[in-house]
Amino acid sequence: MRRALALAVVALGLAVPATAGAASPDSLAPRTAPPHWLPPEAWVYNHWLPFDEQRLYDALGTDRAGVWRQLRDDWARTAERVRSMPAGSEYLRVDGEWSMVETLRHLVFVHDSWFRRCVLGRTDLFTAMGLASPFVPDQEEQGLDSSARPSLDEVLGVRDRQASELEAWLAEVTPEQLAQTAPVPDGAGWPPYARGRRVRQCLGTVLDEEWAHHGFCVRDLDKM
Repeated sequence: MRRALALAVVALGLAVPATAGAASPDSLAPRTAPPHWLPPEAWVYNHWLPFDEQRLYDALGTDRAGVWRQLRDDWARTAERVRSMPAGSEYLRVDGEWSMVETLRHLVFVHDSWFRRCVLGRTDLFTAMGLASPFVPDQEEQGLDSSARPSLDEVLGVRDRQASELEAWLAEVTPEQLAQTAPVPDGAGWPPYARGRRVRQCLGTVLDEEWAHHGFCVRDLDKM
């Protein structure tokens, strides 16, 4: 499912159909750029990919909630896998990347910042065990505890509660609500650049982070 999702996005995502041997229709593209070229701009870096969401779901035989359940199932299997590995594997870093526990803590932060704050418009302090990237400013002021060292079970417990919150919201949200401008609160909370985005785009960041970081985690477990 995960690979099918990625392939389907590529296959369905482009606003302009590709033609064999054709150059990019973008006048700003490099002369040799292929039809699917995307510019190195913020809307690309921040996952504003121009795909038809409903066509994607139709191709996969699923819906938005189904994609979320698949992501959760992937993480559940990976958690079981790491429990079968030598003790402490969940805390090991590979090639300087985050450990599995650190990766899950980062996704706790992603949920708080991109879902609770941006999608729901809440101003709660972030969950203390959450792990932000180093470039996020004022982390302690936003509730994060740099000294936190939670166990795998503690992080998974928080993740389960967050998943229930998101699943309940997905069960009720309408297409009209997804198309609205996200109710990002005023102030300096993270992420400041989300203001002006649609609810769908903020939710997309949550799903994208879940998918990408699971791939990174599995890659590193494979190297142990």
